[in-house]
Amino acid sequence: MTEVTIYAVPPVHSCAKIADYLKARGVVHRLVTIDSDAEFEALKEKSGRLSCPIVYVGDRLVGGAKETMAAYESGDLERLTEA
Repeated sequence: MTEVTIYAVPPVHSCAKIADYLKARGVVHRLVTIDSDAEFEALKEKSGRLSCPIVYVGDRLVGGAKETMAAYESGDLERLTEA
């Protein structure tokens, strides 16, 4: 199973919500807190996103909270984790 990773910046309120959403649905994931501006700048450059949470399945960008919930609801998230 491919790992789901949620990148978060403090405060992690909205990031924790997506982590809770996935946990409640049995999706195994890890929450990575970005502690420095340099790490966040690198993540923004890699993902093209300007805010967190930023969710990846393996090396594939899923998106933010809304995109991740939509991917779960459509079954795409499960397909990505099984790939």
